[in-house]
Amino acid sequence: MILGKNQKIIYRAILTMESNPYIDKLTMELLLNKTNYQKYLSKTDPQKHAEHQEFLSKITDFRDGILEMTTELLDNPKKMYTNEVGDAFDQYVQTLIKYLEIEKANAANSEDDVDVMFPEPTIKKSSPSGRHDRKSRYTMDAFITRK
Repeated sequence: MILGKNQKIIYRAILTMESNPYIDKLTMELLLNKTNYQKYLSKTDPQKHAEHQEFLSKITDFRDGILEMTTELLDNPKKMYTNEVGDAFDQYVQTLIKYLEIEKANAANSEDDVDVMFPEPTIKKSSPSGRHDRKSRYTMDAFITRK
């Protein structure tokens, strides 16, 4: 295979490139789903995996308290536990609102797209032969006029 000058430079750069653990870690975090990433993490970074497992355990332990505080803050947004909790809750609610707005817009767009992508065929009441023809207005037949 004959390589051009630029291709040779790129090829040499790829061959001499060293693996960067931070780039590798970020790539794995972004490309894997949560389950597979946790399996990967348990093999490559057992300490971080253990910390994450502890976090999940604490969520289970404090689930009722978390739900109770969240409900109280939704019912009374002026209620203050601490500044940190208030700030975190505000950010959490803003993030959920953005997510729900996007989901609502996507749902509305997907309903509109169905009509455009799969239009209802138009039914002509009668044709010159007296039969009922069923033709879509989006086919070439709709653009052809016959004498």
